[in-house]
Amino acid sequence: MTAMTSVRGMGPLPALVEEREGTRTLQRLFDEIDLPLSIISEANHRLPLADLIDLFEYAARRTGDPLFGLTVGTTMGGKFGKWVDYARSAPTLGGHLERASRTLRYHQSGTRLALTVRGDVAKYAYHIPVRPAHGARQHLEHTIPALLSSFRHYCGESWKPLRIEVGYGGDARLSAVEEALGIPITANRGALAIVFPAADLARALLDRSSCHSLVTLHDLRAMIRQRPPSDVAGIVADIAGTRLLEGLTDIEGVAGRMGLAVRTLQRRLHEQGCTYRDILAQTRLDRARHLLAETEQPVTDIALCLGYEEPAHFTRAFRRATDMAPRTYRRMTVRV
Repeated sequence: MTAMTSVRGMGPLPALVEEREGTRTLQRLFDEIDLPLSIISEANHRLPLADLIDLFEYAARRTGDPLFGLTVGTTMGGKFGKWVDYARSAPTLGGHLERASRTLRYHQSGTRLALTVRGDVAKYAYHIPVRPAHGARQHLEHTIPALLSSFRHYCGESWKPLRIEVGYGGDARLSAVEEALGIPITANRGALAIVFPAADLARALLDRSSCHSLVTLHDLRAMIRQRPPSDVAGIVADIAGTRLLEGLTDIEGVAGRMGLAVRTLQRRLHEQGCTYRDILAQTRLDRARHLLAETEQPVTDIALCLGYEEPAHFTRAFRRATDMAPRTYRRMTVRV
């Protein structure tokens, strides 16, 4: 199953690349990953975790910054979405880690956060299913500041763990990460992990007023509604939605993104009682509704960006699905 993650996981990565290297380099970076640059503005969209991991690694190369991931994470802080805010409203550090482990699935699929305690030492590890040749170093290191920030939410700004463990080899670059953090790092372990005294799990939230101000019931419902898909059809819909940002609709591109042959993907969709054509039609309709209701983009342009060869084809498809023309739908949903 293809692991998926939220676009907001990019954090300030695009802005940092553009600031350092310019717009053309930023465009080339996204072309290298085969992602549309316009996805930056789609915060609630999702993309394969492997693409995000490669984006971090290639951005480090493009900028010539071996600590690029750490820089992004430091700039980003803990802004990974409402699931982190919800976790940080727990009364104790132990409660926070339990909430974060349970709600990570509303930000990513296929990954996990796991707490283990042995005697007086605890370990909180981030496990990813993707094992690229570069070891996902930059992506993993961009999560370290957020993890440390969460711990310091309970233990104070000067708190440091006993050590940090990583699943890749040690070198001069990793030594620089260690120096920047001021925390010992042990290489070639199973996963990225924060190792700390187990007694810290009882530490209380320092700012108790934040328990009631970080997350609302509306936020929690939205978080659940926007969670990454857990089945093949949902993953296909997400990837098809991303490719629609460039007007691409072919099944071959979606299958390639998932690392599958077209026939294999078609078979798996058939097992779920649907077809790629069905999913594409619904994804196009959802995107069309959004563009008609939230933008002033001309209907002709919307048709073309959704991959229709002729605007009339879009109008017929939209009318067939909604019993109204696109312009009528726009008039009915216009905001006063």
